[in-house]
Amino acid sequence: MQIVDVFRAKIIDVSTESIIIEITGDEEKITALLAMLKPFGLKEMCRTGIIAMEGAASKNRQRTVKRE
Repeated sequence: MQIVDVFRAKIIDVSTESIIIEITGDEEKITALLAMLKPFGLKEMCRTGIIAMEGAASKNRQRTVKRE
């Protein structure tokens, strides 16, 4: 779907009856995508809200032990 590409979202799964789309971004971006997809019908939606994940670089810095 070209709409998904415009919003830099990802198609996660496709079947004859549905498409699962993943999108990340601010609330305005997500709301805009939903408005564009509304004419196609929306069966279900899940919003997680704000999530923060620690990257590997942060974990490595915390685990580094300074030895003298």
